[in-house]
Amino acid sequence: MSIIRFGDGSDVYLICTYRQGARVAECCGCRLVPRDDRGMPTAAFPAFTTALGMCSHLDEHRKAGHEVPERAYDRTLERDAWLEGRDDDELGDVPSREPGSILREQDGPAEEEESAPLGGTRP
Repeated sequence: MSIIRFGDGSDVYLICTYRQGARVAECCGCRLVPRDDRGMPTAAFPAFTTALGMCSHLDEHRKAGHEVPERAYDRTLERDAWLEGRDDDELGDVPSREPGSILREQDGPAEEEESAPLGGTRP
């Protein structure tokens, strides 16, 4: 489920999805992720288990000079209940968070196991 997309004053594309069984807000195509000489990401796109974690990440985009509209923050905060598992699963028939399956909040890209798929979210 899209929170905000590229274009119309936005340099960020945020979605709500699942990663390793946890509900996350992911910054798809994150421009803060290092790229190789072909422009391909060299790390996983950042994903956060709380709206506040994602809002802090949006702040980093603004510090880097990227356009991040206020509606990106508003829509991210509106998804907090879903991220925390306090409302119904609105993404379809995908398993909800399993006990013990958590992601760490982080300042940079999420660390994945080797060759772990990102669910087709890379550009």
